[in-house]
Amino acid sequence: MEILEKSSKPIIPVKKDGKVNFIQFDEIYLIKSIGDKNNVLTENETYETQKKLYELENILGRDFFRISKSTIVNIMKIDKVSPSLNGIMNVTMKNGLSDVISRKYLPKFKKHIGL
Repeated sequence: MEILEKSSKPIIPVKKDGKVNFIQFDEIYLIKSIGDKNNVLTENETYETQKKLYELENILGRDFFRISKSTIVNIMKIDKVSPSLNGIMNVTMKNGLSDVISRKYLPKFKKHIGL
């Protein structure tokens, strides 16, 4: 795993349909924890990873940011951020996926993207 993470184009092993695939970090739009599974979403596909969200935060780098207890987004794949109810904001990715930026993570998110 260390060799894969340190390659010139970092990649991560993921599973889909019982097969192991390798995807580059820059292909990832968001990573979402649903129940006991962590799903890695790319432009058109959903994969599963055994890594915990905190482990992924440590290896993915500065282009990725945690926006809630269950979601990490690729900052480079964000299309827009818009306000929602009760002090939360929604993030919409370039492929149409969307998720909520929780109030807890919002101040750090704004600082991270320079707002």
